[in-house]
Parts: sequence; structure tokens; C-alpha cells
Amino acid sequence: MIAMKSKNAPAIKALREVKAKITEAETAKGSSTLDDAGILKVIAKVAKEKKESIEQFEKGNRLDLVEAERAELDIITKYLPKQLEYAEVEGILQHIISSNGYAGVRDMGKAIGTFNANYSGQAEGKIVGEIAKRLLS
Repeated sequence: MIAMKSKNAPAIKALREVKAKITEAETAKGSSTLDDAGILKVIAKVAKEKKESIEQFEKGNRLDLVEAERAELDIITKYLPKQLEYAEVEGILQHIISSNGYAGVRDMGKAIGTFNANYSGQAEGKIVGEIAKRLLS
């Protein structure tokens, strides 16, 4: 509502897109509402799509579209939990691995699962997987 009153076009566009994706996810799931974790997953997915779009637009030298996507991404990320730094993720994974006795790549899924259970949405899966693989190799 505030975005509409202030006529903030990037905010309006970003929030409408998020709302549409949430509605789409609810319809696909067959329920009338998503829980908080489900909504965060949808918002994280939209943010990831924005990041990928920015990369593609940069490759295509479309700076006008890059700026528009970045403005929308900035708005969307305000609704996500604080992202952990690389070193924080590494420290948490080291603790998880040592406290649970995980050893070897075969326990990688267990380590990532434990991390995601406690820190869902606070780090990109790619980074978590990369660190877990390195620590367990």
C-alpha cells in the first residue's frame, strides 16, 4: 500500500511479482495458504531469479534492465532473513560435522539437511553444498 501511495514503480512491480508467485505456489500445492517457511521459499526463489536475470542482462550489455532488476531485488531482499557470511556458514558446518560425527562425502546430505533445518533461507544452497563438500572431502 505504501509503495502504491508513493508511486514507487520498482517496489510495486517487485511486490506484485512476489504476490503472484505466492498465489501460484498456493494453487499448485492445493492449499489456501502457505506457512511462513513456504512464503520465504517463494521469496528466495524470486530473488534467485532476479539475480540470474541480472547476470544475463549484464552479459547482453543491457544496463537499463540490470538497474531495473537490481532495484526490484533490493526490495525483495528486505523480506528475506539476513544472509550468513561465507565464514559463518563454514563455522556452522564445521560445528555440525564435528558434533554429529559426520565423516566423508557420504554424510554430506545429512550435514546439509541439519544446516537447512536450523538456518533455512539464510544461505544459498550452492554455497552450503560447496563448503560441506570441501569440509567432508
